Amino acid sequence: GMGMFIFSRKMLVEALEETYSKGLVHLERDYLQREFNKGKLTLSVYPFDGVVLQNQDVPSYFANNMALLRKDIRDGLFKPDFPIYTKIRDEAPTYYGDGNEITDCLIADGCAMYGKVEKSVIFRGVSIEKGARVSSSVIMQGTSIGKDAVLENVILDKDVTVRDGTVLIGTPEHPVIVKKGATA
Repeated sequence: GMGMFIFSRKMLVEALEETYSKGLVHLERDYLQREFNKGKLTLSVYPFDGVVLQNQDVPSYFANNMALLRKDIRDGLFKPDFPIYTKIRDEAPTYYGDGNEITDCLIADGCAMYGKVEKSVIFRGVSIEKGARVSSSVIMQGTSIGKDAVLENVILDKDVTVRDGTVLIGTPEHPVIVKKGATA
């Protein structure tokens, strides 16, 4: 399932009060499944054959970001008939400096790209300096990656600074994570 349920307000409040008072915190497992198995709850299902990406932990978050690099996944999620509205933050277009190499990436506006980047998701306002190599990584907003840094299978939160020459290498199952505002 997609983890989406439609309740009346009254039923939802009762469900939350019932489960929470017993120290149970998972709505699907601790309430819906139990009440359904007791015969006290009827469920109706609706088919959905589109793309669904669920983030349940760090490896799934990382895998879902990497899945966005596939055109079929993007086309399944971002449909012209069903736009996704977000805050508008128009910035200058991304600048691609001399000698950069960009392959199979999603790159937001406001970036400055001088290094080699492949199979990565790059958020707004990221700068990647000359000689830096970024591969299979998720780089969030406002991050700066210094000269000759090497990143592979990495998640950098917002406003991270990666110093010149730093090497961070993880795996798809265990990406290296650098917290918001940190310096690596």
